[in-house]
Amino acid sequence: DITEAAGGQETVYIRFRWSGTWGYSWEIDDIKVYDTPANDTRIDNYLSYTDFERTGYYEYGAWPLSQIPADLAAAAKVYNVGYEDQTNVTLGVTAAGTTAYSSAIMLAYATADTLSAAYMPSALGPVAVEYTLTADAVDENPENNMASQSFSVTDLSWGRDDGVSTAAAPGDGTDDYITMSLFDIVEDVVVYAIDVAIMDGSEAGTSVITHLFDMFDWNDSGEQYGGLLQSTDEFDIIEGNTNSVGEVTTWYTFVFDEPYMAAAGDWLGAGFEHYGGSNVQYGESKFTQDQTAFIYGPFGSGSAYDWYYTNEVPMVRLNLNPNAVNTISEEEVSTTGFQMYPSFPNPTNGVTRVQFRLDRASNVNFEVRDITGKIVYTVNMGTQAPGYNSISVDASEFASGVYTYTLSVDGERAT
Repeated sequence: DITEAAGGQETVYIRFRWSGTWGYSWEIDDIKVYDTPANDTRIDNYLSYTDFERTGYYEYGAWPLSQIPADLAAAAKVYNVGYEDQTNVTLGVTAAGTTAYSSAIMLAYATADTLSAAYMPSALGPVAVEYTLTADAVDENPENNMASQSFSVTDLSWGRDDGVSTAAAPGDGTDDYITMSLFDIVEDVVVYAIDVAIMDGSEAGTSVITHLFDMFDWNDSGEQYGGLLQSTDEFDIIEGNTNSVGEVTTWYTFVFDEPYMAAAGDWLGAGFEHYGGSNVQYGESKFTQDQTAFIYGPFGSGSAYDWYYTNEVPMVRLNLNPNAVNTISEEEVSTTGFQMYPSFPNPTNGVTRVQFRLDRASNVNFEVRDITGKIVYTVNMGTQAPGYNSISVDASEFASGVYTYTLSVDGERAT
Protein backbone atom coordinates (compact mmCIF):
# COMPACT_ATOMS: atom_id res chain seq x y z
CA ASP A 1 0.00 0.00 0.00
CA ILE A 2 1.84 3.09 -1.28
CA THR A 3 -1.08 5.49 -0.82
CA GLU A 4 0.59 7.73 1.73
CA ALA A 5 3.81 8.06 -0.27
CA ALA A 6 2.31 8.25 -3.74
CA GLY A 7 -0.87 10.28 -3.28
CA GLY A 8 -0.65 13.44 -5.40
CA GLN A 9 3.01 12.91 -6.36
CA GLU A 10 4.18 13.50 -9.92
CA THR A 11 6.88 10.81 -9.76
CA VAL A 12 7.28 7.86 -7.40
CA TYR A 13 10.43 5.75 -7.14
CA ILE A 14 10.19 2.15 -5.89
CA ARG A 15 13.32 0.23 -4.88
CA PHE A 16 13.53 -3.57 -4.62
CA ARG A 17 16.12 -5.54 -2.68
CA TRP A 18 16.53 -9.28 -2.07
CA SER A 19 17.63 -10.29 1.42
CA GLY A 20 17.85 -13.97 2.31
CA THR A 21 19.92 -17.05 3.09
CA TRP A 22 20.73 -18.22 -0.40
CA GLY A 23 22.60 -16.33 -3.11
CA TYR A 24 19.85 -16.26 -5.69
CA SER A 25 19.38 -13.34 -8.08
CA TRP A 26 15.80 -12.08 -8.18
CA GLU A 27 14.78 -10.12 -11.24
CA ILE A 28 11.76 -7.81 -11.55
CA ASP A 29 9.88 -8.45 -14.77
CA ASP A 30 6.76 -6.33 -14.35
CA ILE A 31 5.32 -3.74 -12.00
CA LYS A 32 1.60 -2.99 -11.83
CA VAL A 33 0.16 -0.07 -9.90
CA TYR A 34 -3.57 -0.25 -9.26
CA ASP A 35 -6.30 1.19 -7.08
CA THR A 36 -6.80 -0.84 -3.92
CA PRO A 37 -10.09 -2.75 -4.29
CA ALA A 38 -12.78 -2.35 -1.69
CA ASN A 39 -13.46 -6.09 -1.37
CA ASP A 40 -10.67 -8.53 -2.02
CA THR A 41 -9.82 -11.48 0.21
CA ARG A 42 -7.35 -14.15 -0.89
CA ILE A 43 -5.87 -17.48 0.12
CA ASP A 44 -2.37 -16.49 1.14
CA ASN A 45 0.96 -18.29 1.57
CA TYR A 46 -0.03 -21.16 3.87
CA LEU A 47 -2.01 -24.17 2.69
CA SER A 48 -1.94 -27.58 4.37
CA TYR A 49 -4.23 -30.59 4.21
CA THR A 50 -3.08 -31.51 7.74
CA ASP A 51 -2.76 -27.95 9.12
CA PHE A 52 0.84 -28.92 9.83
CA GLU A 53 1.92 -25.65 11.47
CA ARG A 54 -0.69 -26.00 14.21
CA THR A 55 -1.10 -29.78 14.54
CA GLY A 56 2.37 -31.10 13.63
CA TYR A 57 0.81 -33.82 11.43
CA TYR A 58 3.03 -34.57 8.46
CA GLU A 59 1.57 -34.22 4.96
CA TYR A 60 1.93 -37.78 3.64
CA GLY A 61 1.63 -38.30 -0.11
CA ALA A 62 0.78 -41.99 0.36
CA TRP A 63 -1.18 -42.26 3.60
CA PRO A 64 -2.40 -45.58 5.05
CA LEU A 65 -6.03 -45.36 6.08
CA SER A 66 -5.15 -46.85 9.47
CA GLN A 67 -2.77 -43.95 10.20
CA ILE A 68 -5.05 -40.99 9.46
CA PRO A 69 -5.75 -39.12 12.73
CA ALA A 70 -9.33 -38.69 13.88
CA ASP A 71 -8.96 -34.90 14.17
CA LEU A 72 -7.69 -34.35 10.62
CA ALA A 73 -8.31 -30.83 9.28
CA ALA A 74 -7.19 -28.78 6.28
CA ALA A 75 -6.20 -25.14 6.71
CA ALA A 76 -5.30 -22.01 4.77
CA LYS A 77 -4.05 -18.56 5.68
CA VAL A 78 -6.47 -15.90 4.42
CA TYR A 79 -5.67 -12.22 3.88
CA ASN A 80 -7.76 -9.11 3.28
CA VAL A 81 -6.34 -7.00 0.49
CA GLY A 82 -9.45 -4.83 0.22
CA TYR A 83 -9.76 -1.57 2.17
CA GLU A 84 -13.21 -2.46 3.48
CA ASP A 85 -13.62 -4.76 6.48
CA GLN A 86 -14.68 -8.20 5.25
CA THR A 87 -17.38 -10.01 7.20
CA ASN A 88 -18.29 -13.70 7.36
CA VAL A 89 -15.01 -14.73 5.79
CA THR A 90 -15.27 -18.53 5.56
CA LEU A 91 -13.08 -21.33 4.22
CA GLY A 92 -14.81 -24.29 2.60
CA VAL A 93 -12.91 -27.57 2.28
CA THR A 94 -14.20 -30.19 -0.14
CA ALA A 95 -12.68 -33.68 0.07
CA ALA A 96 -13.87 -37.27 -0.22
CA GLY A 97 -17.20 -36.12 -1.62
CA THR A 98 -18.20 -33.80 1.22
CA THR A 99 -17.71 -30.12 2.04
CA ALA A 100 -16.98 -28.74 5.50
CA TYR A 101 -16.68 -25.12 6.56
CA SER A 102 -14.52 -23.19 8.97
CA SER A 103 -15.90 -20.76 11.49
CA ALA A 104 -16.72 -17.33 10.00
CA ILE A 105 -14.53 -14.36 10.92
CA MET A 106 -14.18 -10.64 10.22
CA LEU A 107 -10.99 -9.45 8.52
CA ALA A 108 -9.95 -5.80 8.70
CA TYR A 109 -7.82 -4.25 5.95
CA ALA A 110 -4.31 -5.76 5.65
CA THR A 111 -4.94 -8.41 8.31
CA ALA A 112 -4.64 -12.18 8.03
CA ASP A 113 -5.83 -15.26 9.89
CA THR A 114 -5.71 -19.04 9.46
CA LEU A 115 -8.97 -20.92 8.91
CA SER A 116 -9.45 -24.69 9.04
CA ALA A 117 -12.16 -27.26 8.47
CA ALA A 118 -12.29 -30.92 9.48
CA TYR A 119 -12.61 -33.74 6.95
CA MET A 120 -12.01 -37.48 6.91
CA PRO A 121 -11.19 -39.77 3.96
CA SER A 122 -12.85 -43.15 4.38
CA ALA A 123 -11.78 -45.15 1.32
CA LEU A 124 -8.62 -46.08 -0.55
CA GLY A 125 -7.60 -44.03 -3.56
CA PRO A 126 -6.70 -40.46 -4.53
CA VAL A 127 -8.06 -37.59 -2.45
CA ALA A 128 -8.39 -34.09 -3.92
CA VAL A 129 -8.66 -31.36 -1.28
CA GLU A 130 -10.32 -28.23 -2.72
CA TYR A 131 -10.29 -24.91 -0.86
CA THR A 132 -12.81 -22.11 -1.49
CA LEU A 133 -12.80 -18.73 0.30
CA THR A 134 -16.03 -16.73 0.60
CA ALA A 135 -17.25 -13.56 2.35
CA ASP A 136 -20.38 -11.41 2.48
CA ALA A 137 -19.14 -8.94 -0.15
CA VAL A 138 -18.61 -9.90 -3.78
CA ASP A 139 -14.87 -10.39 -4.25
CA GLU A 140 -13.30 -8.20 -6.92
CA ASN A 141 -10.51 -10.73 -7.61
CA PRO A 142 -12.11 -14.17 -7.15
CA GLU A 143 -9.34 -16.06 -8.95
CA ASN A 144 -7.21 -16.14 -5.78
CA ASN A 145 -10.03 -17.51 -3.63
CA MET A 146 -9.49 -21.12 -4.66
CA ALA A 147 -6.66 -23.63 -4.22
CA SER A 148 -6.18 -27.39 -4.25
CA GLN A 149 -3.93 -30.15 -2.92
CA SER A 150 -3.98 -33.92 -3.25
CA PHE A 151 -2.71 -37.16 -1.71
CA SER A 152 -3.52 -40.87 -1.90
CA VAL A 153 -5.07 -43.06 0.77
CA THR A 154 -3.31 -46.42 0.69
CA ASP A 155 -3.42 -49.78 2.36
CA LEU A 156 0.19 -50.96 2.66
CA SER A 157 2.47 -48.18 1.36
CA TRP A 158 3.32 -45.20 3.57
CA GLY A 159 5.27 -42.33 2.08
CA ARG A 160 5.87 -38.65 2.70
CA ASP A 161 6.37 -38.25 -1.05
CA ASP A 162 3.58 -38.08 -3.64
CA GLY A 163 5.07 -40.66 -6.00
CA VAL A 164 6.60 -38.05 -8.32
CA SER A 165 10.31 -37.21 -8.18
CA THR A 166 11.36 -33.64 -8.86
CA ALA A 167 15.12 -34.29 -8.88
CA ALA A 168 17.84 -36.84 -8.16
CA ALA A 169 19.71 -36.25 -4.90
CA PRO A 170 22.24 -35.60 -3.59
CA GLY A 171 23.85 -33.52 -6.34
CA ASP A 172 27.07 -35.52 -5.98
CA GLY A 173 25.92 -39.14 -5.76
CA THR A 174 29.45 -40.34 -4.99
CA ASP A 175 29.22 -38.89 -1.46
CA ASP A 176 28.49 -41.25 1.43
CA TYR A 177 25.17 -40.36 3.00
CA ILE A 178 22.00 -41.46 4.79
CA THR A 179 18.75 -39.82 3.77
CA MET A 180 15.69 -40.12 5.99
CA SER A 181 11.94 -39.46 5.99
CA LEU A 182 10.07 -39.19 9.30
CA PHE A 183 6.82 -40.88 10.31
CA ASP A 184 4.47 -40.37 13.27
CA ILE A 185 2.69 -43.58 14.30
CA VAL A 186 -1.00 -42.92 15.01
CA GLU A 187 -2.15 -46.52 15.55
CA ASP A 188 -0.17 -49.71 16.24
CA VAL A 189 1.27 -51.01 12.98
CA VAL A 190 3.80 -53.59 11.73
CA VAL A 191 6.59 -52.39 9.42
CA TYR A 192 7.85 -55.18 7.17
CA ALA A 193 10.18 -53.34 4.80
CA ILE A 194 11.45 -50.02 3.48
CA ASP A 195 10.92 -48.94 -0.14
CA VAL A 196 13.28 -46.54 -1.95
CA ALA A 197 13.10 -44.81 -5.34
CA ILE A 198 16.62 -45.01 -6.83
CA MET A 199 17.34 -42.77 -9.80
CA ASP A 200 18.84 -43.23 -13.25
CA GLY A 201 22.62 -42.90 -13.35
CA SER A 202 23.09 -44.89 -10.15
CA GLU A 203 25.78 -47.47 -10.77
CA ALA A 204 24.74 -51.12 -11.03
CA GLY A 205 26.36 -53.44 -8.51
CA THR A 206 26.68 -50.79 -5.81
CA SER A 207 25.71 -52.02 -2.35
CA VAL A 208 23.06 -50.04 -0.48
CA ILE A 209 21.13 -50.61 2.75
CA THR A 210 18.15 -49.22 4.68
CA HIS A 211 17.61 -48.53 8.39
CA LEU A 212 14.81 -47.83 10.83
CA PHE A 213 15.48 -45.18 13.50
CA ASP A 214 13.78 -44.27 16.77
CA MET A 215 13.60 -40.51 16.29
CA PHE A 216 13.25 -39.76 19.99
CA ASP A 217 16.66 -41.39 20.63
CA TRP A 218 18.09 -39.98 17.39
CA ASN A 219 17.09 -36.47 18.39
CA ASP A 220 18.91 -36.80 21.69
CA SER A 221 22.17 -38.19 20.35
CA GLY A 222 22.76 -36.44 17.03
CA GLU A 223 25.13 -39.27 16.04
CA GLN A 224 25.16 -40.84 12.59
CA TYR A 225 23.46 -44.02 13.83
CA GLY A 226 21.80 -42.55 16.90
CA GLY A 227 18.47 -44.21 17.65
CA LEU A 228 19.10 -47.07 15.19
CA LEU A 229 16.47 -49.76 15.72
CA GLN A 230 17.29 -52.26 13.00
CA SER A 231 18.66 -52.57 9.49
CA THR A 232 17.97 -54.67 6.42
CA ASP A 233 20.55 -56.68 4.53
CA GLU A 234 22.62 -54.94 1.88
CA PHE A 235 21.53 -55.26 -1.74
CA ASP A 236 23.16 -54.38 -5.03
CA ILE A 237 21.64 -51.93 -7.45
CA ILE A 238 20.34 -53.60 -10.60
CA GLU A 239 21.04 -52.33 -14.10
CA GLY A 240 18.01 -50.55 -15.55
CA ASN A 241 15.94 -50.89 -12.36
CA THR A 242 15.93 -47.14 -11.70
CA ASN A 243 13.77 -44.08 -12.36
CA SER A 244 13.93 -40.91 -14.40
CA VAL A 245 12.66 -37.63 -12.97
CA GLY A 246 8.86 -37.72 -12.88
CA GLU A 247 6.49 -40.46 -11.82
CA VAL A 248 8.30 -43.27 -10.02
CA THR A 249 7.64 -46.70 -11.52
CA THR A 250 10.26 -48.83 -9.75
CA TRP A 251 10.70 -49.11 -5.99
CA TYR A 252 13.49 -51.08 -4.34
CA THR A 253 12.11 -53.11 -1.45
CA PHE A 254 14.37 -53.94 1.53
CA VAL A 255 12.68 -56.49 3.82
CA PHE A 256 13.56 -56.68 7.53
CA ASP A 257 14.57 -60.09 8.85
CA GLU A 258 12.15 -59.43 11.71
CA PRO A 259 9.16 -57.12 11.20
CA TYR A 260 9.14 -54.07 13.46
CA MET A 261 6.10 -53.71 15.72
CA ALA A 262 5.49 -49.96 15.99
CA ALA A 263 3.19 -48.63 18.71
CA ALA A 264 0.93 -45.60 18.66
CA GLY A 265 2.98 -42.56 19.64
CA ASP A 266 6.25 -43.88 18.16
CA TRP A 267 8.25 -41.52 15.97
CA LEU A 268 10.24 -43.35 13.29
CA GLY A 269 12.78 -42.47 10.63
CA ALA A 270 13.10 -44.55 7.46
CA GLY A 271 16.67 -44.22 6.22
CA PHE A 272 18.51 -45.16 3.01
CA GLU A 273 22.31 -45.38 3.11
CA HIS A 274 24.96 -45.26 0.38
CA TYR A 275 28.55 -45.89 1.44
CA GLY A 276 30.05 -43.56 -1.18
CA GLY A 277 32.52 -44.02 -4.01
CA SER A 278 30.29 -44.97 -6.92
CA ASN A 279 27.31 -42.85 -7.92
CA VAL A 280 23.97 -43.54 -6.20
CA GLN A 281 21.10 -41.04 -6.14
CA TYR A 282 17.61 -41.28 -4.70
CA GLY A 283 14.48 -39.44 -5.78
CA GLU A 284 13.40 -36.35 -3.91
CA SER A 285 9.82 -35.21 -4.07
CA LYS A 286 7.58 -32.38 -2.94
CA PHE A 287 8.38 -29.58 -0.50
CA THR A 288 8.35 -30.29 3.21
CA GLN A 289 8.76 -27.99 6.18
CA ASP A 290 12.01 -27.47 8.10
CA GLN A 291 13.15 -30.28 10.41
CA THR A 292 10.81 -32.92 8.92
CA ALA A 293 13.27 -34.75 6.61
CA PHE A 294 17.03 -35.17 6.94
CA ILE A 295 20.26 -36.21 5.24
CA TYR A 296 23.56 -37.18 6.87
CA GLY A 297 26.80 -36.55 5.01
CA PRO A 298 29.53 -34.05 4.12
CA PHE A 299 27.11 -31.23 3.40
CA GLY A 300 28.17 -28.59 5.91
CA SER A 301 30.74 -25.83 5.76
CA GLY A 302 34.10 -27.33 4.85
CA SER A 303 32.34 -30.63 3.95
CA ALA A 304 31.58 -31.25 7.61
CA TYR A 305 29.68 -34.47 8.33
CA ASP A 306 26.45 -34.08 10.27
CA TRP A 307 22.69 -34.43 10.01
CA TYR A 308 21.08 -31.61 8.03
CA TYR A 309 17.40 -31.05 7.32
CA THR A 310 16.16 -30.93 3.74
CA ASN A 311 13.04 -29.24 2.36
CA GLU A 312 12.61 -31.86 -0.38
CA VAL A 313 11.14 -35.15 0.82
CA PRO A 314 13.39 -38.18 0.21
CA MET A 315 11.44 -40.92 -1.56
CA VAL A 316 11.96 -43.46 1.24
CA ARG A 317 8.75 -45.20 2.37
CA LEU A 318 7.57 -47.64 5.01
CA ASN A 319 6.20 -50.90 3.59
CA LEU A 320 3.36 -52.45 5.62
CA ASN A 321 2.85 -55.50 3.39
CA PRO A 322 3.33 -58.80 5.27
CA ASN A 323 4.06 -60.42 1.90
CA ALA A 324 6.77 -57.92 0.96
CA VAL A 325 9.72 -59.46 -0.86
CA ASN A 326 13.17 -58.10 -1.51
CA THR A 327 13.75 -56.51 -4.89
CA ILE A 328 14.47 -59.20 -7.43
CA SER A 329 17.54 -59.39 -9.63
CA GLU A 330 17.33 -59.33 -13.39
CA GLU A 331 18.08 -63.07 -13.46
CA GLU A 332 14.61 -64.43 -14.01
CA VAL A 333 13.10 -67.50 -15.60
CA SER A 334 10.44 -66.38 -18.09
CA THR A 335 7.82 -68.57 -19.66
CA THR A 336 4.49 -67.96 -21.29
CA GLY A 337 2.18 -66.52 -18.69
CA PHE A 338 4.56 -66.21 -15.73
CA GLN A 339 8.04 -65.29 -14.54
CA MET A 340 9.99 -66.82 -11.66
CA TYR A 341 12.81 -65.09 -9.76
CA PRO A 342 15.79 -66.24 -7.66
CA SER A 343 15.13 -67.16 -4.05
CA PHE A 344 16.32 -64.87 -1.29
CA PRO A 345 18.36 -65.28 0.78
CA ASN A 346 20.47 -67.70 -1.20
CA PRO A 347 22.30 -69.62 0.18
CA THR A 348 20.20 -70.17 3.29
CA ASN A 349 19.94 -72.49 6.28
CA GLY A 350 16.59 -71.05 7.32
CA VAL A 351 13.62 -69.49 5.58
CA THR A 352 14.05 -68.43 1.96
CA ARG A 353 11.45 -66.74 -0.20
CA VAL A 354 10.72 -67.31 -3.89
CA GLN A 355 8.93 -64.61 -5.84
CA PHE A 356 6.98 -65.12 -9.07
CA ARG A 357 4.73 -63.03 -11.25
CA LEU A 358 1.58 -64.27 -12.98
CA ASP A 359 0.08 -62.68 -16.07
CA ARG A 360 -3.35 -64.00 -15.08
CA ALA A 361 -5.01 -65.92 -12.25
CA SER A 362 -3.54 -69.42 -12.37
CA ASN A 363 -3.32 -72.73 -10.51
CA VAL A 364 0.15 -72.98 -8.95
CA ASN A 365 2.17 -75.92 -7.63
CA PHE A 366 5.62 -75.65 -6.08
CA GLU A 367 8.25 -78.30 -5.33
CA VAL A 368 11.87 -78.52 -4.20
CA ARG A 369 14.23 -81.36 -5.23
CA ASP A 370 17.65 -82.34 -3.97
CA ILE A 371 20.61 -83.03 -6.26
CA THR A 372 19.44 -86.61 -6.89
CA GLY A 373 16.05 -85.37 -8.10
CA LYS A 374 14.17 -86.50 -5.01
CA ILE A 375 11.28 -84.23 -4.01
CA VAL A 376 11.96 -82.89 -0.49
CA TYR A 377 9.21 -80.27 -0.35
CA THR A 378 5.98 -79.76 -2.28
CA VAL A 379 2.86 -77.63 -1.92
CA ASN A 380 -0.24 -77.05 -3.99
CA MET A 381 -0.84 -73.31 -3.71
CA GLY A 382 -4.19 -73.42 -5.49
CA THR A 383 -5.37 -70.48 -7.56
CA GLN A 384 -3.18 -67.40 -7.19
CA ALA A 385 -4.05 -63.85 -8.26
CA PRO A 386 -2.31 -62.15 -11.20
CA GLY A 387 0.70 -59.99 -10.38
CA TYR A 388 3.53 -60.61 -7.91
CA ASN A 389 3.22 -63.56 -5.54
CA SER A 390 5.67 -65.37 -3.28
CA ILE A 391 6.17 -68.52 -1.24
CA SER A 392 8.39 -69.00 1.80
CA VAL A 393 10.28 -72.27 2.32
CA ASP A 394 11.83 -73.30 5.64
CA ALA A 395 15.06 -75.04 4.68
CA SER A 396 16.33 -75.49 8.22
CA GLU A 397 15.59 -79.25 8.09
CA PHE A 398 17.23 -79.78 4.68
CA ALA A 399 20.66 -81.42 4.54
CA SER A 400 23.52 -79.26 3.29
CA GLY A 401 23.74 -79.29 -0.48
CA VAL A 402 22.32 -77.93 -3.72
CA TYR A 403 18.57 -77.85 -4.36
CA THR A 404 16.40 -76.79 -7.26
CA TYR A 405 12.84 -75.57 -7.14
CA THR A 406 10.14 -75.90 -9.75
CA LEU A 407 7.03 -73.82 -10.29
CA SER A 408 4.12 -75.31 -12.18
CA VAL A 409 1.57 -72.79 -13.44
CA ASP A 410 -1.52 -74.25 -15.12
CA GLY A 411 0.64 -77.24 -16.05
CA GLU A 412 3.57 -75.27 -17.49
CA ARG A 413 6.79 -75.80 -15.52
CA ALA A 414 9.93 -73.75 -14.87
CA THR A 415 12.90 -74.77 -12.69
